[in-house]
Amino acid sequence: MGIESIVSNAVKENSEYLSIAEGIVKDLFDHNDCSDLMDRAKDRKHSARTRELVLQIEPNASVSLQIAALAHDIDRTIEARRVKRASFKDYDKFKKQHAKESAKIICERLGDAGFPEALIDRVRYLVEHHEVGGDREANILKDADSLTFFEMDIYPYFDARGLERTKAKIEFSYKRLSPNARQVVKTFHLKDPKLQEALNETIKLNDSN
Repeated sequence: MGIESIVSNAVKENSEYLSIAEGIVKDLFDHNDCSDLMDRAKDRKHSARTRELVLQIEPNASVSLQIAALAHDIDRTIEARRVKRASFKDYDKFKKQHAKESAKIICERLGDAGFPEALIDRVRYLVEHHEVGGDREANILKDADSLTFFEMDIYPYFDARGLERTKAKIEFSYKRLSPNARQVVKTFHLKDPKLQEALNETIKLNDSN
């Protein structure tokens, strides 16, 4: 078998894995029983947009990175396994457990579908690190996740959680952005003056140097 045939078969195999994973994520969203109506309403769109932004940042994004983008918040589709903010005093510990449980859920499904261990392990790493970053792919996922919040999730979050919690979310989401992603957020013009003011203040506090 020539090199071209090997490469062609690998591309086909990766495409098949991605298609199967898309179906797994779709099934989880189709059967979403999350009791938090805000998360339940926005998370499917958030998942899809995060992947779109990953592909804008990295057009040749790996299959594992695309799967992780689609499934990074997947714990919220299963009420019995959803990690709840109220269970944690520390926000960072909540986020870490949320990422860990999401990774566990998607990797269980990928394992059931017969995915290679190496691919599953890579998805696990990326989902577990989507809140804090790590290597280059994890950092891309982290940026795409935060950019999606500023682009579209900030409005339903504000409506459901109120201004003070939204301010805290703005600060968390902005502080973890890469310098390039921060420049993108600085071009955003939020529709609500209160949100724009909160964003401007966060930018001022974090980019004062």
